Amino acid sequence: MQLELDREAGLAYLRRSNSLVSRTVEVSPSINADIDELGELVGIEIIDFHAELPADVLVESYGLDSVELGLLRSLSS
Repeated sequence: MQLELDREAGLAYLRRSNSLVSRTVEVSPSINADIDELGELVGIEIIDFHAELPADVLVESYGLDSVELGLLRSLSS
C-alpha cells in the first residue's frame, strides 16, 4: 500500500497494487476506485480532501481495511 499526495491540488491516491487499471468506478463525485482486469482494487483516488468519505462503501464494496480507511480519513484533518 502506498499513499501519494498532491497537497496543493488536494489530490490523493491510495495505491494497493501495481496492476494495470482496467476500469474506473465513481464511488462518489470526489472519489474514484481503479479496478484491474480481475475485478481487484488497484487504488482509490481522492479528488477533494474534504469530501465526505463513504466508509461503508469503501469497506464493503472495495475491501478497504481500517489502516487504509484511517489514512484516507486523516487527509481531511
